[in-house]
Amino acid sequence: MQLHVVDAADEVPAVAKLGPDAADPAFSRDMLVTALGGRRKQLKALLQEQETLAGIGNAYSDEILFAARLDPTAHAASLSADEITRLHAALHDTLTAAVLARRGVPIAEQKAAKVAAMQVHGRTGEACPGCGGVVEDIPGTKGGGQWCPACQSSSA
Repeated sequence: MQLHVVDAADEVPAVAKLGPDAADPAFSRDMLVTALGGRRKQLKALLQEQETLAGIGNAYSDEILFAARLDPTAHAASLSADEITRLHAALHDTLTAAVLARRGVPIAEQKAAKVAAMQVHGRTGEACPGCGGVVEDIPGTKGGGQWCPACQSSSA
């Protein structure tokens, strides 16, 4: 643990290197386009990269991509304008809903509330809440991420 007394948070090197906060109401679609940068990196990995977008971890990357109906293994460079718009909306809506839903929940109950609210993350083998298909592990994640291939495939 470290404690820094500074005039601005970005004076702390570990904070200065973080990407924009997608939960910030000022986070725009144009900011997302800049963050994606046309990179040939898989969306799930890119969403979790703190230097690209701050504060999104494993669980919420799954939830955001499910809400956007995007394949987690697709590359950022392959996204269409419509897919970027959907991703931007899903980032905002998913993160805002999570913050609002946990407001007032006692700290000891936060994790259970988060887990209960997940649509696909941690739900391998369960019915997809979108289409009724089966939620599966994302290929290559060894159970570390989940998705609905029917809702989130590039042909969906």
